[in-house]
Amino acid sequence: MSVSATALIVVDAQESFRQRPYWSDTDAPAFLNRLQALIDGAKAQEIPVVQIFHVEDTGAFSLASGYVKTMAGLSIAPDASFYKHSHSALVGSGLDVWLVQHGVQRWIVSGLRREQCCATT
Repeated sequence: MSVSATALIVVDAQESFRQRPYWSDTDAPAFLNRLQALIDGAKAQEIPVVQIFHVEDTGAFSLASGYVKTMAGLSIAPDASFYKHSHSALVGSGLDVWLVQHGVQRWIVSGLRREQCCATT
């Protein structure tokens, strides 16, 4: 399988999570450094990077909140971006169509809420 058949999918690395009462910045610098290294490595290998944002109708995850944007401390120039309304980025976002259209057969999935959003994707 060629590198071009691979994509890095970055799920929910967005400012909305910093607004949640359970958020702690304790491990954020280490997480952001490792995620940035993964993004930079993908770009260096010409692996497309896809950014996924979780969106809700109200609150910190609504588009109107201004928090549905890349998490501060992370530099990402995605090849494509999608907005999801469920835990899985494959439900109703258009990501599934994009992956097929681009011949992507292998995914590298990373981001916030590994046990929910990353795992369900």
